[in-house]
Amino acid sequence: MSQPHNYIQSINAADNARIHVGNTVYNSENRCIVDLRDTDPRLDKLRIEEGRGQLNKDICQWVLESPEFAKLRLTPVSQLLLINGERGGGKTMVLCGMIDELQKKGDGLAYFFCKRSDDKRNTAVGVLRGLLYTLITQQPTLLPHLKQAYDEAGAHLFHDSNAWFALSKVLESVLQDTSFTTTYFVVDAVDECTTGLSDLLQLVAKACSISQHVKWIFSGHSGIGFERILRNKDSILSLKLHSDTMMKFFQGHIRAMVEDLARKRNYDQKSKQMVEEYFMDNSDGSLLWVSSVCDRLCHEPFLHAVFSQDSARKDHLESRVSLLGRLKDIGLGEWNRLGLGESALRVALESSKVGTLQPGNTYRGRQSLQSGFYQMSEVLMGTGESLAPKSPDTRYDIFPISMTDARNFIHRHEISNIDQHFRAVEFEDQSAGLVLYGTAGSGKTQLAMYYCRRARDSPRFGGVLWLEGASLDTVNKSMFEAAQTMFTADVSQWDAEQTRAAVFRVITASKLPWLVLLDNFDDPKAYDVELVLPPGQSRSLVIITSRSKDLRRLFSPIEVTSLREDEAIKLLIGDENPDYRGKATYQSALKIIRRLGCLALAVAQAGAYISDRNMDLDFFLEQYESEQKRFHETVPLTWRYKRRNSDTDHRLVETTLTIASTWELSLDSLSGNEELRSAKTQLLVISAFFGRNTVTEDIISSYFRATNVKSRPSWMATFARRDHSFDSQMLRESIAEMGRLCLLQFYHIDSQGASWRFHPVVQDWAMHRSEDQSSQALLAADIIQHQLDDYQPTWVLSTLDSGAGRHSHLVVRPHVIACYTNCERLLPESECLGQGKTAKIALRFASFLRSDGQYEISEKLLSRVVEKSVPRSWEYCMATRQLAETMCSRGHWRRASELQEQVIQHSSEREEDLETAFLLAELAYIYQYQGSQPEAFEDHESRMNKGLELASRSYAIITAIESEDSVAASASLWLLSAIAYHRKDFLTARDFGQRVVNIRERAFGSRNLSTVDAKENLAVFLAKLGQGEEAATIHQEDRAILATAYGPNHPKTLEAERMLARAWRLCGQFGKAHQLGTEILERAEGRFGSDHHDTERAANGLWRTLVMARKFSEASEIQKKYNLRLSDADNEIFREAKCKT
Repeated sequence: MSQPHNYIQSINAADNARIHVGNTVYNSENRCIVDLRDTDPRLDKLRIEEGRGQLNKDICQWVLESPEFAKLRLTPVSQLLLINGERGGGKTMVLCGMIDELQKKGDGLAYFFCKRSDDKRNTAVGVLRGLLYTLITQQPTLLPHLKQAYDEAGAHLFHDSNAWFALSKVLESVLQDTSFTTTYFVVDAVDECTTGLSDLLQLVAKACSISQHVKWIFSGHSGIGFERILRNKDSILSLKLHSDTMMKFFQGHIRAMVEDLARKRNYDQKSKQMVEEYFMDNSDGSLLWVSSVCDRLCHEPFLHAVFSQDSARKDHLESRVSLLGRLKDIGLGEWNRLGLGESALRVALESSKVGTLQPGNTYRGRQSLQSGFYQMSEVLMGTGESLAPKSPDTRYDIFPISMTDARNFIHRHEISNIDQHFRAVEFEDQSAGLVLYGTAGSGKTQLAMYYCRRARDSPRFGGVLWLEGASLDTVNKSMFEAAQTMFTADVSQWDAEQTRAAVFRVITASKLPWLVLLDNFDDPKAYDVELVLPPGQSRSLVIITSRSKDLRRLFSPIEVTSLREDEAIKLLIGDENPDYRGKATYQSALKIIRRLGCLALAVAQAGAYISDRNMDLDFFLEQYESEQKRFHETVPLTWRYKRRNSDTDHRLVETTLTIASTWELSLDSLSGNEELRSAKTQLLVISAFFGRNTVTEDIISSYFRATNVKSRPSWMATFARRDHSFDSQMLRESIAEMGRLCLLQFYHIDSQGASWRFHPVVQDWAMHRSEDQSSQALLAADIIQHQLDDYQPTWVLSTLDSGAGRHSHLVVRPHVIACYTNCERLLPESECLGQGKTAKIALRFASFLRSDGQYEISEKLLSRVVEKSVPRSWEYCMATRQLAETMCSRGHWRRASELQEQVIQHSSEREEDLETAFLLAELAYIYQYQGSQPEAFEDHESRMNKGLELASRSYAIITAIESEDSVAASASLWLLSAIAYHRKDFLTARDFGQRVVNIRERAFGSRNLSTVDAKENLAVFLAKLGQGEEAATIHQEDRAILATAYGPNHPKTLEAERMLARAWRLCGQFGKAHQLGTEILERAEGRFGSDHHDTERAANGLWRTLVMARKFSEASEIQKKYNLRLSDADNEIFREAKCKT
């Protein structure tokens, strides 16, 4: 067949027409960058500098030379610098100056400027897009990390519901790039990231754990919450701009700005001095305010004339409008000569101060001269804080809740955010509001009560209206009670619509705004909320409290999170307590509030519980586990108030809140019939029996795949389709609903599945409400064990499942430990974990925990299985074999030998099937390991021979059943390669090792953990053959995979790094080997202690590096410090190094 051709015979074009022949091809790399760009931070920076002017260089230099910045640059552990200060204090301009300096130094750099009012710049996705855009445009070699994801999804990568998840993975991949060097990520005004801030903070913490090369610089207020998400608190540095030293620089900058203003407006010396003194006295460190006022004074001098102190009266405002044309060009100097300059200046300054700078403010000074004059005159006539004098009309405070002890919440950090929001909207002509949302028990209603107290006592408000928002009926009843208070007429005959209209007429007619509270509006679908809120022209301020996150679209959202630690301690024991500042009391209180997750209601209940029983603080935590039921029923006085008892009862009764009652209300709100709601509740309860880490959908779905209908609890049928397969959609909808009701502290749903996490106290409550906790604990253990196939420490069981590591070790580990702990605590002794049907769970837990370095727990479980199992059974043999391996790991060689002999005796009586082959291979593994320890076994050569015999027998059984290229066969091949290595037959070891790698890569892929194990061993063989560079390359790739899967301090990751240091050592790169060996030793000692087996191995590796580098004195210090027992191989290395010296 002939090839297709594109050809033309003639083309005619007239004038300046252009003709293109062929396909239009877009450079995909360029398209990727173009689609990534939502806003260009480089242009944002130029615009900001153009609008605000260059900051005094002395200020930037002071920051760059500060000890905090020096520590960030020079100390690997320091990875985050927070520059905080008051609003308008110059933080943004400081960051602009720092960006310029960092660019000059040639360091890697990415930056972004957040802005609350710009939808492109107020989300975590926007921040991440901007950072990646600036980073990749500067370092195009990093583009492949983004392009790989872009080629699969196109522009949807940046816009769909999975954008955050996808871009986070891209950043993580960038951080793991071998070419990634020290890079500064600079984010300005991070507190103005209103959507996804918590996700962004979590990503920051993860980035710091992935790479020490990443450095973060943020500006914002000091309460952002980095200390809650970064484990290493020493990595957080803080620099406050509003200090005595900085004020000197600010004053110099103010003088320069006034000098420029005086030149532009031809000020005389008196005017210039007056402006400068006013700025110095009133700026309060806000350069943004000074800049804004200078701009007004420069471009709107007529404002001064209109609002002189003796003319700014309401009855003269109309006539003042006509003066605008004549006064337009009058400047400050002219008014000084009339003796009115100071008054005019003060009005202009105050107008800028209260009307321009608050975030999200929509005050428009130019939209109406008359309304503008009215507002400015009120500022002048009053105190600068009130919009108008207090109304002489009747004031109504319709507040059906007694506000007892709301003062306990006046120290909460959310109050500053709420105040800031209200200041931003107080000059608007329309109603404005915010949503306080968060977990039940976080203190939303109490914060609302606090604002009701303030509004009731303030002359700025015309009244307070509290609406019960649980349902439309409760709202209507609140309206009816309000109408009864407002009107003398009989309102009983009014319908709901008439009642609402009458109440709103009173609110709208008020000369002062009202504060309207809609409490407990938890279900956005229950009714149309706009029907029950005052109309826009009423200028009301609205607060809605809700457990639902869906309401964030209605008004500006403020999440009511856990208390800060200092707030929680004050709520627990009260700052009036004479021992409050005592060190012992403080430390005890700190332990309690951390255990309770700083949840407001939980802390309040703990305080009531301790006070009621006159209990010692230290004793409380000891009693907490056994006294949870009584604790949950304790009522804190701070949470008692009057409200309607039910929808049908109009009477006000004193209602008390406890943790149990608040979350039970959330459970009652779950949708569906009784069966469905029960299933959702059971899902919540069983999730609580896992660890305090994220629970994922795959934990449940794996259990479905591994079990049948009869073996699963009946409630799980709700999450099954008709064919009994797992219904992921039903589970995701259930998790989303519980997340919206704030029963979950966190939840995320994307195409990969659902994930969720509890607040610790919610988790305690969910476990406590289960009637049969022992059965739930056992079910949770049974569910989680199906996640452990990929995490067996030995090479055999890791080959039994073709999954590519469903979850990282970091995700699974807390769940395994929690399930084990719950079983030990809740199961009766006659049904303890490790006997009967639970033997399999115990074996998998023991194997996993041993790989995690928790040998004592593993030994305890295995000994119990051996004791409770029938001799010669599979469970008995496997437990004995694993126990022998544990004894080897701990150096108990004699006990290990005794256990092995038992297993050999029992296995000789078994059929030659795959299970027998695996058991023999496991024994061969232990024998070859013991044979490689000549200092521990006199008969090490015979043990190596025994290992070879068992491995060969295992391989023969497997290949008789399956092919030579099967995954099962690779297990025995791996053993044969290890035995060849210890016999110094490195070529045979390499050949066997390469076959193992090939088999597992075909079966599982290159990033599977069992494949990584095989590659690690192949690298060891290559190093022995003098191919150190190739070995180091493999070790580096594997280290990144293992660190992601297990964490940087896990024994597997440490072993991979130890092998990498060894490879560098063997190819003469002693500097790299020394640096890495030192880091490995520090991390091993930090996690396990100085006398642990893994610490000893790390110390031995560093000792060998120092000896081969001929640093004998340092090597001697390591040997003495860790009491190293040198093997024959160690002594040989020492002799060779001495000879070379």
